[in-house]
Amino acid sequence: MALTGKQKDLIRESWAKVDHKKHGVVFYQKLLTAHPEYMPMFKKFGGKDLATLVETEDAEFVKQATLTFAAIQKAVDNLDNGENMAKVLHALGKRHVNYGVFEAQFLAVQPVIIDTLNAGLGGMSPELTAAWETALKTICQMCVDGQK
Repeated sequence: MALTGKQKDLIRESWAKVDHKKHGVVFYQKLLTAHPEYMPMFKKFGGKDLATLVETEDAEFVKQATLTFAAIQKAVDNLDNGENMAKVLHALGKRHVNYGVFEAQFLAVQPVIIDTLNAGLGGMSPELTAAWETALKTICQMCVDGQK
């Protein structure tokens, strides 16, 4: 990962301000609004109305949101340990083959995560945005590499 020490610090500092449950739900709301074709991939809530899932704080929907943000947390925790990050993310990518999630879907989540962070943090500087874009590109690529 080609992140500088300063970029890693920016990522850690910004991530510490993220509420995993709240922002995870916002992330999925944004993702599934932009890509409704992904909804059937989620067996436990895929047949339900998105607005209802959000409004009722559906347990399975919230669990998925929290799990996704926990995976990002693992990546953030391993910013200085590329080998361990690769191990964790390769395994994550491999598991996602079973869900029908491949490179296109991993690529699609990147701008949605940036948008969610931007909204949740009340805006992001160009420097912070660039740091997250670099990190997410690497994170998603490691997940895709785990599928090979």
